[in-house]
Amino acid sequence: MRKRFPVNPNLLIMLALGALLIFMMVSSRRKQKARQEQISRGLVPGARVMTGAGIFGTVVSVDEETNQVTIESGPGTQLIVHRQAIGQIEVDEPAAPAASAEPSTNQGPIQRDDADETPLNNSEPSITDAELDAHNEAKRAKGDDVDDSDDAK
Repeated sequence: MRKRFPVNPNLLIMLALGALLIFMMVSSRRKQKARQEQISRGLVPGARVMTGAGIFGTVVSVDEETNQVTIESGPGTQLIVHRQAIGQIEVDEPAAPAASAEPSTNQGPIQRDDADETPLNNSEPSITDAELDAHNEAKRAKGDDVDDSDDAK
């Protein structure tokens, strides 16, 4: 007869979490490496780039020895940044297909014309707090029921 070793469920959970953590770290590192390689391949003069600080520019030159990239952010404005400061390379999107000469028979849903309705402007209230207070005081003076809740603006 064999003796069975008791299996602790907490140990199994810890091992599973450890394996998941290792898998996620390896996967993340692989993605970072692929992204860095893509940026390295795209660093050619004329490429549009964005630095990690959010500065957009066009690559003028790449110095492989010093890992420096010269970018032109505006006419006559050149910046020298480290190669790792390049956050992303802008990819030229393909042009949208030209509209066909024949009108389409499927126009999609008909949109309602709301020209007579004015859109709400959330930046400014339509009535100030002072005006609302004065209006409520006038209602109280008449004996009307007044809603003092803050959600009625």
